[in-house]
Formats: sequence, structure tokens, C-alpha cells
Amino acid sequence: MLFSLSCSLFAKETIRLTNGEWLPYMSATLKHKGVASRIVSEAFALEGIDVEYTFFPWKRAYALVTNGEFDGSLAWASKKEREKEVYYSKEGVILGQTMFFYKNDLELSWHVKKQNYENLKGLTIGTLIGYKYLDVFDIAVKNKIVNEQKVSTLEINFKKLLNNRIDLLISNKDVAYNVLNQSFSKKEISSLSSIEYNPEMTVYYLILSKKHKKNVRLMKLFNSGLKKLKESGKYDQYYKESRAGDYIN
Repeated sequence: MLFSLSCSLFAKETIRLTNGEWLPYMSATLKHKGVASRIVSEAFALEGIDVEYTFFPWKRAYALVTNGEFDGSLAWASKKEREKEVYYSKEGVILGQTMFFYKNDLELSWHVKKQNYENLKGLTIGTLIGYKYLDVFDIAVKNKIVNEQKVSTLEINFKKLLNNRIDLLISNKDVAYNVLNQSFSKKEISSLSSIEYNPEMTVYYLILSKKHKKNVRLMKLFNSGLKKLKESGKYDQYYKESRAGDYIN
């Protein structure tokens, strides 16, 4: 009885979070459930909190947080209308960096902040059907400064790039490395370079439900843990491991 009581006194607090499939950031199929999931778990662990994940389609994942069935979710972009329902972490868990990928032998003259597509004149750029790109890119395509070829998957785009059927492709950096590590050889990957396409990163945060008063305290603990994780260098280390394919089962 005494042993049982002492164990309960020192039992860790657990936070229940919804999660979703977005390789390589979050997935039930990856080690640590993906790099973003690992970062959230490790940040909470530094403050003595365990994390329990359950995976859902994205719409339901958010609804289960706003109705209070789960404590929170990852990872979500900041939107004004959501602030009535959820708390956002102070810093982002995911920094979505969009890149141009190209073969090493291409001499690329590009300044990300100036977005001068005249420097890319005549080049063919691979994009994905259904994705929204920067307005300045769309204008460059419309004015026939650059050529655009749309396909349905990133894997197809990388095959076209490696076979010299396009000169560049646009992709989220981490999503691109996940596809490369899954479907291409190390030799093929080493033949490619990348440079920023978009001067602004998309930031995705941990959210916690405003239905639970305890979440004010838990968010403060998470913010503290994430700061410690970044200062230790492990945050960058985990992303480096992910981009190397270390989290693929």
C-alpha cells in the first residue's frame, strides 16, 4: 500500500495531444512519430510531462481540441480566428522552409529577398498541381520569364529534375528530403543542391485548448522546455537526423 501510494505521488503528468499525417514532420509510421512529434515530446519531458499522441484526420484533430476532448495538437499555423479557441506556443515547432532544388551543375543566379526572376529567365520550374505559390512567381510564369510544369507528385518532379527534363523544382525542404530518402539513391541525392525560394518561412505551432485552465500552465512549461531544447542544440540535431532519413522505419 505504501509502495503504491509513493508511486502515485511521483507519477508523471501526461498531456494528450492529437496528431496527423504530414511526413516527415508527423506520422504514426515514423520513429519518434516524426521530427515535430519528437521535439514536442522532448520539450515537455524536460519539464517532467509525458506526451500521449493519437492520430486523426486533420479536421477532426482540431475539433477534438476545441471541444476539450484532447488537451492540444500539433502543428498548426497561426490564424486570428483560432485564437478564441486555442493557446499558441511562443515559438514554432516547425519552420516550413520552401526551397528551389536543382542539379549541382546548374549555375544559378538568385537572390531570395529580391525575387528577381529575370535571373532565371528561360528556365523550366517544376511545381505541384493544387499548390499555391508566390504571386511574384505566378507573374513570372504569366509573363513567360520562366516556364512552369505541373505534376501530381514530388517524386515525379525529382525524377524529371534528375533526368534534365526540368531545371528547378519548388518544395518544402523537409518534405523534399523525406521523398528523396524514401525513393532515391545517395548518389542521386548528392547530385542536387538547394537554395531558398521564399524569403518568409511558414511557422507551425503547438496549440492547447482553452477549454482547460491547466493548459495555461502546461503551455508555459512547453515554452520553457522548447527554449531549453533549442539552446541545447538538440532541436537542430533532430531536424538534421530527419533530413538524413534517420526516422524512416
